[in-house]
Amino acid sequence: MKTVLASLSDKRTPADIFVAGFFQKEKLHPKIASLEPYFFKLAKHVLDAKRFAGTFSQTFSSYHPENREAAEVVLLGLGQKKNYKRLCFRKAAAQIVQLGKARKAKRIRVFLESFVGGGVNLNDAVDILSEVPSLALYEFDKYKSKKKDEDGKDIKPDILEILLTEQKATDALATRIETAHAVVEGIKAA
Repeated sequence: MKTVLASLSDKRTPADIFVAGFFQKEKLHPKIASLEPYFFKLAKHVLDAKRFAGTFSQTFSSYHPENREAAEVVLLGLGQKKNYKRLCFRKAAAQIVQLGKARKAKRIRVFLESFVGGGVNLNDAVDILSEVPSLALYEFDKYKSKKKDEDGKDIKPDILEILLTEQKATDALATRIETAHAVVEGIKAA
């Protein structure tokens, strides 16, 4: 899976799924209102009605043609900010990939700043989001017999796009993505 950085200033093609994080007992990230205005209103209504609390790994999904970033927008619960650690984000990143795989999405866009908080800073988030998806999709099939018919093959996401609102952080984080990919390739080769 290829991981790419995108900023708000970049011209972006719509993704198949747009994912944002939400901390329990917190407010929606304010940038979501400018990225996805229709979804922001809907999510506020759902939160006010207590239909979504943001407990860890809880999801709220909306599919609507008025969405800008992707037709389907997912709000992923991250639990309470005080309990949010690197391991929690690793699990959330794997859940994002599995969600994309289940929906046969080819391009997943993740709003990175919404996943930063608690024990996870921006650098940690980029490292984890660059490593975990490739590992989550990895299939050890070295000793598995090959089938001649490949028609039933799973569709896996090809691109994980990390959306940043701050342009200045993009260059420094691009190096971290390259390092994370090297680590993943080393793990797969072992």
